Amino acid sequence: MIPLKNAHDSGGWARDKSRKAAFANEKSCTFPTGGAMSRAEINCTSRAAGKERTVKGETYTSYAVKYSLSRWLNRDHMVEVSMEISQEDFLMFINRAFDGMLSIVEELGEERANLLPDLPGANSPYAILTHCIGVCNYWIGTLLGKREFFRNRDAEFRASGTVVELRERVVELKAKLLADIKHVQGEKPLASAPNSMYNPLRGTNYGDWKEGTALIHAYEELAQHHGQMEITRDLLMGSQGGAT
Repeated sequence: MIPLKNAHDSGGWARDKSRKAAFANEKSCTFPTGGAMSRAEINCTSRAAGKERTVKGETYTSYAVKYSLSRWLNRDHMVEVSMEISQEDFLMFINRAFDGMLSIVEELGEERANLLPDLPGANSPYAILTHCIGVCNYWIGTLLGKREFFRNRDAEFRASGTVVELRERVVELKAKLLADIKHVQGEKPLASAPNSMYNPLRGTNYGDWKEGTALIHAYEELAQHHGQMEITRDLLMGSQGGAT
């Protein structure tokens, strides 16, 4: 098990393209203890941060194993690695995205949260967060948690209402998500094909999607819309003489 926080804290995301390429194509990897392994010798699964694992007769923390395995995940030399993400890690990032967006809506206040920036195709912060609630209710609640949920995606982008109402919906959803993912198995195929209207990747065969794929897509949506809302907030506050 490789916690997302550890993957982020490793710092690899901040490297430039040339540094990443050099790191991915080295012939061997050196662990903190000095041991080196070839690609063919790598065959391990890290279970939890800070726990010790034995690889090729040497003992490493799971963080060191995770860090070294990341070197070999490239197109030319794929390594079969078992990677799991705990429910706590996944929900931590989902909740951070929701909390961040909700904070923006509350910062703007009811009037501005329902306004649209003066840009083609723009959405109000209220509508963006409403859409994200719909995303998680469908991709996680319906497809994985088997919850009944009627979704009107087009209506999500026209939504308006009170900040209090939106907060209540976010709090309710976060509680449901905990139960929705309780029995999710990342490599298990989806029990039913998603609605083709919601296909995020045109031309993608949904028959190949796993439960883990649906989880990743839900987080992908929240991450990009969180950024969209931050920009939208700045535009709305700037246009009305607010803080920058």
